[in-house]
Amino acid sequence: MTSKVAVPFGVVPGKAVLMKCSRAILAMVAVVIAGCSAADEAGTVTDENGEGGQSGGSGFEGGNGGQVPVNTGGSLAGSSGSMGSGGQAGTGGQRDAGTNTTPDAGVVRDAGSEPTTGRIAIVAAGYAGRRIVSFDLGATWVGDQTLGGGGDDQFLLRGAAVGAGRLVVVGWKFLSSTDGLKWTEHKNPHGQWQGGVAWGNGMFIAAGGLGQAAKSLDGVTWTRIANAGGSHLRRVTFANGEFWTSGDSGSPVYRTKDGVGSWNGGGNYPGDVNQVDEVIVRTNGGQIQVSTNKGASFKNVHGSLVDVAVGRIP
Repeated sequence: MTSKVAVPFGVVPGKAVLMKCSRAILAMVAVVIAGCSAADEAGTVTDENGEGGQSGGSGFEGGNGGQVPVNTGGSLAGSSGSMGSGGQAGTGGQRDAGTNTTPDAGVVRDAGSEPTTGRIAIVAAGYAGRRIVSFDLGATWVGDQTLGGGGDDQFLLRGAAVGAGRLVVVGWKFLSSTDGLKWTEHKNPHGQWQGGVAWGNGMFIAAGGLGQAAKSLDGVTWTRIANAGGSHLRRVTFANGEFWTSGDSGSPVYRTKDGVGSWNGGGNYPGDVNQVDEVIVRTNGGQIQVSTNKGASFKNVHGSLVDVAVGRIP
């Protein structure tokens, strides 16, 4: 509280009075300076690692980067009172700290993994270029159609796969469909029949006559890749991160991750893996069989064709 000194009108103040007035004035100045200093401290945010925060007396909302110390001197006060609702960080803290603000791209999946949305489709193919498709785990079948012939000829389809949103079947011919009803034939890149085809690592790989093999990323455009040996190959599967192929019983086994360069030899053929989620399909005993419990039990759903596969399509 500042003191007031009354001086009568017309009387010249004495030295003692002047000194007392001077001390009062100095005290008022000191109070003003102290108040301004405190107010200045209360309205400043120290951002040691990022950009300076917004100033103000009601607290500051944090940015994306985590909390930043506010005036390393501790609690602050000023003419506006306490800092309000938090006194936390300005725009940042360290720019790489805290939660990543990059839009979530979803869970990154392995390139060979099956999609988790869409319809589960089972496709089977065989003699005379026959193709059938089921969207209800084999309860009903649609798109039953043939190409012609009926023996071991140019129309025989030996392999089936599902991937890249397509159903794919191969033999001498390469065919694909997005719905199991309308099929499109694609160019055979090497002029040999294919004994099997599989999907994995974001691609299809097929192999067959005289070890001739082909690769496609979409089931539409096929390119020739290195031969897998020189004998006839009658099956292809994808397991343990690799494509595997072999011929008749006792034939050499070959494997590749991506069809680039030479195939690796050796190892035991892992069996034909046709699974999505808990659903497994196979041909056995003259029947197409389906399991919905990861192979604990199977049921017959259709007379056997040469090959069967399962996957998801939109």
